[in-house]
Amino acid sequence: MRLSLFWFRRIMKNNIACLKAAFLSCALAAAVCFSSCSGGPAAVEKTGDAFDAGNGIDSAGQTADADSTGAAADLKEISVDKPEYATGFSIKKYEGGYAELDVTDGREYFVVPEGADVPDGISASKIIIRAPLEKVYVASSSSMCRFIDTGSMDRVAYSGLRQDEWKLAEAAEAMASGQIAYTGKYSAPDYETLLTGGCDLAVENLMILHKPEVIEKLEDLGIPVFIDRASGEEEPLGRTEWIKAYGLLLGKEEEAAAAFDAQKKMYIEAESLPTAGKSVACFYINSQGLVVCPRPDSSMAKMIAAAGGVYLYPEVQTDGSRLSTMKVDMESYMAAAGEADVIIFDGAIDTVSSLADIVGKNAQLKDFKAVQENNVYISGSDAYQNSDDTGTTVHDLYLTINGQEGAEHIRKAE
Repeated sequence: MRLSLFWFRRIMKNNIACLKAAFLSCALAAAVCFSSCSGGPAAVEKTGDAFDAGNGIDSAGQTADADSTGAAADLKEISVDKPEYATGFSIKKYEGGYAELDVTDGREYFVVPEGADVPDGISASKIIIRAPLEKVYVASSSSMCRFIDTGSMDRVAYSGLRQDEWKLAEAAEAMASGQIAYTGKYSAPDYETLLTGGCDLAVENLMILHKPEVIEKLEDLGIPVFIDRASGEEEPLGRTEWIKAYGLLLGKEEEAAAAFDAQKKMYIEAESLPTAGKSVACFYINSQGLVVCPRPDSSMAKMIAAAGGVYLYPEVQTDGSRLSTMKVDMESYMAAAGEADVIIFDGAIDTVSSLADIVGKNAQLKDFKAVQENNVYISGSDAYQNSDDTGTTVHDLYLTINGQEGAEHIRKAE
């Protein structure tokens, strides 16, 4: 009934007779009925007309229900866990196994333990997530590693990437075996399959904010949406620490903490190692022939510094965007980074297999010091899907910058 009203209001609002929308409404309404009978989700447990499902803020630009204590008045708060490095989330624990994940975008996720009821008095702004999660749709390519690292691959049922798009062996193998099904990319998911299959959570990254209608439709179908904002963290270890949010949602907090601690240890150890202070250029070349390199305040620039490298970059006026990269012409880039001791070519974005491939992008690269001295390396194609491997990446960078072997995700360009 709720879904039918949703489409009716939309048709009336637009004042058009949209037969296609009406047909889809009927089909999905039937799916809701079937799903309800078979135990699938019927409606996302979140109310409040002023709530913006895309970013968790109301029409006045304030966090919805900002004056709320965070949970029902009769729930006793046990602890508030603040991350060490991440600034984008915090975790509150309540008696009875209840928990809340508060994200700085205003979205508040309330986790209900298995077999428990939603307490009376919960704020309308809370997005209810019921444990245990068993059929998750991972639309974010940078999030699958967190299911792998917490030993939760059995919780993933649907993927926003096809099998051949995964660089993570565990994900590709799970899709090959039929454990995980391709259910459409983040911007165009197969709603009917997710609904009738009983999807209990959709995991998205910041790209979904460009498609707020997808968030709205998923939540209207009863599928809560978790938006991973790790890429917005300023500190590299802050990005990795988002695994703790997944640990809470998946009931794998110990595993998440252990995975984070392992990466933190590698990161800190790399920072303490002796280094020759070699200069580093890191970039790829886009289809327009422009050099795309990390900004000096980016996560990659910080990891290069942590590994003992001196990051070289062109002094250009930024456009005020929050992108982690900047684009420059080859002449400007060569003036700034032509004397770099080491070049690390971003193989995750621009696929190359050899030094000849790289130089073939632009003949001026032959004049770079690192090219002439054969100190050119290619980062792995799995870098962005292995977003949790911050410590591993810094360790790899240390070995690469200092001319040592053993890096897992960076190789010499031969």
